[in-house]
Amino acid sequence: MIVIGILAFVGSVTAFGIRKMSQQQTALNEMDKAANQLRTAIDLMMMVNLDSEIRFSKKDDRIQMEMLPKSGVSSQVAPLIPKKPLTLESINQVTFIDGIQKTHITDQITLQFLSKGFLMNRGVLTFTSGNTKGSVIFYGHPTTLNLIIGTPPEYPADTAIFDLVQKATELTRAETIPTEGP
Repeated sequence: MIVIGILAFVGSVTAFGIRKMSQQQTALNEMDKAANQLRTAIDLMMMVNLDSEIRFSKKDDRIQMEMLPKSGVSSQVAPLIPKKPLTLESINQVTFIDGIQKTHITDQITLQFLSKGFLMNRGVLTFTSGNTKGSVIFYGHPTTLNLIIGTPPEYPADTAIFDLVQKATELTRAETIPTEGP
């Protein structure tokens, strides 16, 4: 009887550990899918000048991620844009901390990918599922996005040069956009 009791206890502890690892892996897979969709938005912005938004919204206690083009989409590019929102079933919260204003936005988030990288968000996007966290840093210009697992990083403090470049490109872009005349 004692041996059977010990085996049952060890079996239940093992089953609990396997279940927890399975849930964590499911969350990491969803975070990776979301990061891939963000990379796709940057790639399309840079390669085919497709302005778009990535919207996160919470519906029925599930987070949905949707890519919305802001301009016309050619027939060659259309297959690269997801037709329906990505439902993040194991992610229970998405947070964006703006790198400039230090504001926190939760669950209802819109990220901009506009004008070949001249207008992009800056900050840290964090996915949370129980004790599992994954983050992506947006520098305000096109860079490789990496999913960082663990404690969410802070937006880098040495952004003065990035802010200067961003301001210069915004001013240059404003000067080169034709205005409609009479």
